[in-house]
Amino acid sequence: MVKVIGVKFRNSGRVYYFDPGDLDIQAGQGVVVETARGVEYADVTMGVTEVEDDKVVSPLKPVQRIATDEDLRMRQYYWDKEKEAFPICEQKIAEHGLDMKLVNVEYNLTGSKVVFYFTAVRVQDSDRASADRRPGRSEDAGRSRTLRTARVLQTVFGRF
Repeated sequence: MVKVIGVKFRNSGRVYYFDPGDLDIQAGQGVVVETARGVEYADVTMGVTEVEDDKVVSPLKPVQRIATDEDLRMRQYYWDKEKEAFPICEQKIAEHGLDMKLVNVEYNLTGSKVVFYFTAVRVQDSDRASADRRPGRSEDAGRSRTLRTARVLQTVFGRF
């Protein structure tokens, strides 16, 4: 048996397990965890409990801390920034003539990463898409790097 907590990110339906360590974490609290996308705020849906080893994907990542009021404020701040970034990104897509539809924008808790989710019927040219964040680079440079349909477009249009 492994001691875990269950968390959800944003409005997702999926519950992810994390190692609570020595923290006394209850359902309804917020926690700060490290994910592949960086530091994230997560809502605890299941307090500390034990589950069978085969129900856990190893290695189990630890909870960094129980969320503070400042963490909650930062989460709200970056949710607001996502709403600001969405129309700016749509404008940049139109300016560059990219055949893609912006679906969502998400910042991580620290604001160090912004992810643009999009769909496209065909492969998009990453150099055209990233022209705004790399001034002075030719559109012809690195044509072999492309983005696939529905792949996450990260930090494409510079700072938001």
